[in-house]
Amino acid sequence: MAYVDRWVSVGIRHYFEASYGLLTGSPEGRRFLHLAAPVPGVVAHGYTTADDLDAVVRSLDAGASGRLLDLGCGLGGIALEVNRRTGAFVTGVDLSARAIATATARTVAVGAQARVAFSRGSIVRPPRVGAIDAYALDSLMFVPVDANVLLGIRGALDGRGRLFATVLAFGSSPRDPVKAVAAELGIAAIGSDDVTDGLVRRSEHRRRVACHLLRRGPRTVRGQLAMALIVVEESVVQRLVRAGRLRRWRTVVDLRGPD
Repeated sequence: MAYVDRWVSVGIRHYFEASYGLLTGSPEGRRFLHLAAPVPGVVAHGYTTADDLDAVVRSLDAGASGRLLDLGCGLGGIALEVNRRTGAFVTGVDLSARAIATATARTVAVGAQARVAFSRGSIVRPPRVGAIDAYALDSLMFVPVDANVLLGIRGALDGRGRLFATVLAFGSSPRDPVKAVAAELGIAAIGSDDVTDGLVRRSEHRRRVACHLLRRGPRTVRGQLAMALIVVEESVVQRLVRAGRLRRWRTVVDLRGPD
């Protein structure tokens, strides 16, 4: 099963790398990212909601002197928003070179490079940058969620050691994988909430926006392909949720539990 999980994770990672290219490299894609933003002005390719952003700030509470790790930072919109709300230093990590380049360019454009930075790297073994806490918004679907992942993140943190995560769970009875692995390690879960309703709303909104851009254009090959892929993706997501085979969890764990 772990072998299958790894190949699924690799496939999802390559899909998102291609998706980043189509979205950032086409006028429809850039328009989609604007229209489908979780809150106005926050560019994010995924299922992050306004409630997730509020919960990150509330749960981690780094303050202006703290530093946070954004694991799987994507296009950088979330890191910039977390910095704007908290004043904290934020370091974003992502395997996608294209996403890191886009995030860095956006950070320079808004003049936030003194407090927000991005680097290419693995969320399994993040860099040590003096971060006190970390957050991973849906990015843990790119790796099998196991003890090595949580311990690797813990090893990168120099402070309180909290991890805030939203994660998609698949299967006949999808449980919270972060909470389950934390329990195996004797790590306390501060909170674990089923936020599938928010996933459905975000998915429906993303599908509506993509359908609109398919009809209205501008009609570029890359852009139309990007919108078609999103329509298919969100149709699959909604079907899996209705079948009870997909849930989304929002979890906070204290990684400074016993070894």
